[in-house]
Amino acid sequence: METMEKLFKFKCGDKVKDESSGATGMISVRLQHVSGNIRYWVQPELLENGSPVPDFSMDEEGLTLVEATTKPSPARTFRFELGAKAKDKWSDLEGWIVVRQDHQHGCRRYEIQPTSITKEGKLAQGYSIDENAVVITKAAKADAVPKTSDGAEGIPSLPEPSCETR
Repeated sequence: METMEKLFKFKCGDKVKDESSGATGMISVRLQHVSGNIRYWVQPELLENGSPVPDFSMDEEGLTLVEATTKPSPARTFRFELGAKAKDKWSDLEGWIVVRQDHQHGCRRYEIQPTSITKEGKLAQGYSIDENAVVITKAAKADAVPKTSDGAEGIPSLPEPSCETR
């Protein structure tokens, strides 16, 4: 299984800059989506009227490193694969693992998307559970997560978009 240091470009605790807004802050959560998208929750350094500004979520491609954390990071891995069917051992709620979360202080959580439909005919809302409460009921398919051209997990490289005018 791939270590988090290979999966994610940035570490929890890194100071990063959002290229679109210029906002800077510290990464508090790293997320890997079943689509292959990598996102980060960033806690801004700014205060607004003496209160912290709410954190924001950004795609990896929209962030640049300002200052790497000096805190050592042990080699960790996620215990469960994206695309696996799982249930919460406490509530028995069941669905597919669609997001894996690595939190700054070592907590790992999984977002589960239920397969059930609500009375209104909509897909039931997903929920997040701690790693220790996950029970796998069906293994992930080998192709559940997109692979890059070198075989690593992530969004495959796409050709550069063409902006030709007519």
